[in-house]
Amino acid sequence: MAEEWSELSNEFVANKDILIGKMDCTKPANAQICKEDFGVTSYPTLLYGDISNLKVYPGLRELDEFRKVVETHLLTPLCGVANPELCDPIMKQTIQELKAKGAKKLDAEIQEIETNLKTMDEKVNAFRQSLGKKFKSEQRNTASKKADLQIESIAMEEVLRYKKRKTQ
Repeated sequence: MAEEWSELSNEFVANKDILIGKMDCTKPANAQICKEDFGVTSYPTLLYGDISNLKVYPGLRELDEFRKVVETHLLTPLCGVANPELCDPIMKQTIQELKAKGAKKLDAEIQEIETNLKTMDEKVNAFRQSLGKKFKSEQRNTASKKADLQIESIAMEEVLRYKKRKTQ
């Protein structure tokens, strides 16, 4: 994949509006930036889009697919603060409302959202763990009951064979 990425970078090097770059998030010096600024938690992670709104690339890791993303999503300006005229009316209104707020207010609201998201993740993880414990418990109970039934079935089959031999 590194070869394809390098070739893609060379193809668009002259375009001042597009940066095809890379960052080694396994290096300690980059780890915090990768995780906190870009949300990178696994490798390799490919991101594309406006620097203020990067998206994770979900496609195939092939040069032609990379090219399609660049041509479809990066050569054309996107809706956002820099290009509100490209937005639908609802997003334009949202951008206007957010721009009217002060930086401290926005920062506080972002912090509140991040706290809420973290709380939601914690609840889901706790629920997942409780389900896992319940599942393991039920799995053990089922395995024990199945073992008892299998022993009973084997005993019944043995008695049945004995009775059939005796009647013959």
